[in-house]
Amino acid sequence: MILSDTRPESVLMSTQRKILVVDDEPAIRRLLVRMLRAAEYDVDEAEDGLAAWQLALSKNYDLIVTDSHMPRMSG
Repeated sequence: MILSDTRPESVLMSTQRKILVVDDEPAIRRLLVRMLRAAEYDVDEAEDGLAAWQLALSKNYDLIVTDSHMPRMSG
């Protein structure tokens, strides 16, 4: 038996997962953001742990993908 989601598209869009990508290497950060957005995730990005912390205080994220060694504050 195959089940399909019959909810209206507006309801589906409201459940879009929010992801924060944190990396001090711009090329890596851009690649991850581009891939996740292509997979239709709602993605924010930060260049270091402090910027990520400030975003995390103001928004709720379902997932945070972070580098472990960064300037100002590590992941």
